Amino acid sequence: MKCSEEDCLADFVLQRDTRIKYPGACSLEFQSIMQILTKCMLRWDTKTQSSKGKGILGTVLAFTGADEEQGRKTLHRHWQIWVQELNQTLQDCLFDTDATKRKDARKTFCKHIDNVISASYGPDLSITHRCIDREENEQLKIGIADNLFREKDATHFCRARHKELYDEVKGCIMYCPDCKETMSTIDIVNKALQRWKDCLIPGDRAQHNRSDTMIPLSKERLDMAAYTFSYHLNGGCVLETDPFWGNIDVRETLLRYRFEEHSFSHSASCFKKDCECRFLFPFMSTKCTCIHEDKGDKDQNKTLWCFLDGSINVVYPFMVLPK
Repeated sequence: MKCSEEDCLADFVLQRDTRIKYPGACSLEFQSIMQILTKCMLRWDTKTQSSKGKGILGTVLAFTGADEEQGRKTLHRHWQIWVQELNQTLQDCLFDTDATKRKDARKTFCKHIDNVISASYGPDLSITHRCIDREENEQLKIGIADNLFREKDATHFCRARHKELYDEVKGCIMYCPDCKETMSTIDIVNKALQRWKDCLIPGDRAQHNRSDTMIPLSKERLDMAAYTFSYHLNGGCVLETDPFWGNIDVRETLLRYRFEEHSFSHSASCFKKDCECRFLFPFMSTKCTCIHEDKGDKDQNKTLWCFLDGSINVVYPFMVLPK
């Protein structure tokens, strides 16, 4: 991780060219990764075709996957997974006509979602913000982002999702209520990384001599930090001893940043159906996991589910908004 930017770029180019030159080798590697995921993370026994216990998503009852090549020549898989914790009875009760059953089912459903999915970088993302108010009074604030910043209004988020307007927003969906400085989620991550750097590599001279920890990190170094995570930490075969690169909080944050942060500039596939991001990013934050129902302006999205016992449930299109 402490190599130069030139070496980082060379490593990035080498991987890209190798992937394009030897697609068969990449396919074999991809299948090996899928086998590891199925066996170790889903805890599925491919020989007995049964679960070996609770995995990262729960106790798997069945699954299917479809592999696909992206435009950038990388492989990925679309999964559909059935788990015991979200059985058909629970799913039916999510829209039960009995308010108590519906409330209990949704509480159980959201509790399981909280156990397997998170839309947060975690509680340890502490940042330093230099705040200068209208009267030019300077104050150095230290704390978590939720306490220091506020979200912009819903209209601002709509603009950030739009094909023609996202570049005006540039991901700045938060602001300081005192100095009014706008901030993107990536800005907050970089502030957190800078704070960790100040704590883990104390002294201006020591920091200036470390070109590998210049914040923000280059795309190539971020890639390197992500794909070497399992080798450098958690009992990996090449443990990283550097105070910054060997820090679990730093590396987990970079891992989330690399794989879970939706680019504010989106991508071409975001707009292949409409002028708004088809994934509806960015979302406004939610204090707790909930089910959002799209009932429409005049209840026009209502659908009737008719069961063999004669009962009827009223169902609406819904989306799970994780905490």
